[in-house]
Amino acid sequence: MTEQGFVGGAVIPEAFDDSAIKLAELKANVLKSGQVGVLVGNNFKSAMLLAPLQDINPDTGLALDYRQLSTLLEEKIHDKYASDSINIRIVGFAKVVGDLIDGAPQVVAFFLLAVIITLVLLWFYCRCIRSTIAVLSFSIFAVVCQLGILNVLGYGIHPYSMLVPFLVFAIGVSHGVQIINSVIYHADTGANNIDAATLAFRSLYFAGITALASDAIGFTTLMIIDIGVIQELAVAASIGVAVVIVTNLVALPIVMSYIGVSPAGLKYATKNKQKAGLVERLFANFAKPLLAKIALLVAVILLFIGLYFSQFMKIGDLDPGAPELRADSRYNRDNAYVVANYSASTDLFVVMQKQRRTNVHRKTTC
Repeated sequence: MTEQGFVGGAVIPEAFDDSAIKLAELKANVLKSGQVGVLVGNNFKSAMLLAPLQDINPDTGLALDYRQLSTLLEEKIHDKYASDSINIRIVGFAKVVGDLIDGAPQVVAFFLLAVIITLVLLWFYCRCIRSTIAVLSFSIFAVVCQLGILNVLGYGIHPYSMLVPFLVFAIGVSHGVQIINSVIYHADTGANNIDAATLAFRSLYFAGITALASDAIGFTTLMIIDIGVIQELAVAASIGVAVVIVTNLVALPIVMSYIGVSPAGLKYATKNKQKAGLVERLFANFAKPLLAKIALLVAVILLFIGLYFSQFMKIGDLDPGAPELRADSRYNRDNAYVVANYSASTDLFVVMQKQRRTNVHRKTTC
């Protein structure tokens, strides 16, 4: 600002070269521009390029493909221009999402590992391979149906909702085990396959549907949060729970009425029925007056301890960078460099206020 008003010009001088005079002129212009710490590093060793993104690709009319964008940034910018003397650092929400999508195969691997672990534990629990495979099959089928319904409705699995299939699988296994327990119990009492499955369904369908409906309603309440990611998570979880009602509470008893429980499973159930398990004996002791009083006293002490330490509970992202990625990931290292060398934060916090208009009606007299 001068006596004549605002005076401006190009930051990079005309006919710029790497001479000392032009570099000094460029440094002076940068200092005058107020972009030090914003577009130029505080130590003058780096510069930043800002690229606002559109939600819709104008060429295709489809939503922005974060995976494709992340791949193009790596191939066309990082791999092309990075060298021993030039470092390219890319940060921003789109890059975080792209890195999360690139890690999706690892999530699938963890899901398969969870299925294998569940298979082993279920077999050790009931010793019936038919029942084990039936529960796992319908639980996986519930996840597949959930993903298909989401695709038909125009939704998808957001990188932040990748855990929803794990949740649906766990809920399906939980209710499937209850059905299997009831079928084995009635089969052990002498009922045939059809009667055992029928009695299991009759004894559990009302409680099971009530529990699953409560889960679905609980997830649906997340829709009131006006955040797109959370709303998509609520829709995905609610649909998954609704599918479990059909697959694990209705279809599973029907299949069990055909295949029944294996002789090995019935033999193991009869053997375990004659003696109480370790866990059962442990918790049965709490029905005694002395241990019951001790348990209540310990619960009250833990309550007060929890109330005290809850005052120091911290909510939010406590670590720098993207918490979804590992601390030593390239994105978090790039983010740490930007935070250390620029005055601007990599997080943009926007406050919006909506003002209501009041309609004023004037009465005109002729």
